[in-house]
Formats: sequence, structure tokens, C-alpha cells
Amino acid sequence: MRLSRFTDYAVRVLMYSAMHSERLVTLHELSSFYDISLAHLRKVVHKLGKLGYLKTARGKGGGLRLQQTAESINIGVVVAEFEGRAPLVDCLTILRHIARVCFASVRCVAHRQLFIKN
Repeated sequence: MRLSRFTDYAVRVLMYSAMHSERLVTLHELSSFYDISLAHLRKVVHKLGKLGYLKTARGKGGGLRLQQTAESINIGVVVAEFEGRAPLVDCLTILRHIARVCFASVRCVAHRQLFIKN
């Protein structure tokens, strides 16, 4: 699976914030460390803040820090929130052609959506 740049940056921000949990981290610091544009970082940090992963403080002496413990953050959930929850494989399209012969189709969520609910 290939992550979007937006998701990649979100994971980097969370990792960097976790490594420096004893203090506020600034956008300029993150931008310099990862060589990411400030404009793009602002969007990433804004979304992480809205999702409850970061606590941000504006103005002089401001910055960001994790709002929850690093151990409580599930990276898989973060990726799903940034990438969307679309399946990695387009099962429904494939399933229409192989559903009758696929041995896993009985347990497959896509199979149930396609053939049982309709």
C-alpha cells in the first residue's frame, strides 16, 4: 500500500511529537527537520488537531504536542482517517466475476454486501 504525502506527513508529525513529548514542538521545527513546506504542515496539523491527536497553542511560545499518550495512538486508525476507509482491493468489482468460485467468499464482507443484502 502506498500512502499519500498527507498521511505520511501526519505520521511523521505524530512520531516527532511523541519523541519530544516533554515540550511544545513548533511548525518551523517540524518543517526544518523533515524539509516539508509550512503550508502543507499547517493543513496536516490542523486535521490532527481536529481528530484529537494534537493539542495546539497559537502565538508566541505556541506549538503543538500530543493530546493523548503515544501508546494509545493506533497508526492504522490514523492512516484510515487520512486515507479513507476504502478497501485496498476493489473486491466488489472483482467479486462479481469470481464470487461463485472464490473459496473465501463465504467469509468475505464484500460478498455479504453484494449478494446477501441485495
